[in-house]
Amino acid sequence: RRIRSVAPATDGSFSVTGLPAGSYAIAAAEDVETADLGDPSFLSELLARAYKVTLADGEKLTRDLRVGG
Repeated sequence: RRIRSVAPATDGSFSVTGLPAGSYAIAAAEDVETADLGDPSFLSELLARAYKVTLADGEKLTRDLRVGG
């Protein structure tokens, strides 16, 4: 399983680099503990509301995510 967690910059932007081509799920969440990233029930809940993307080799994507309702 490949999971990356990144904190946003002060302006709310974030960047994930070095990903190989493939399908990904991106989600924004608040107050995530490191242990949560190994909890199958937490990950399942996060995946249900994640934005799915497919990244081609060498491709760069920009997506806007929102936390909360």
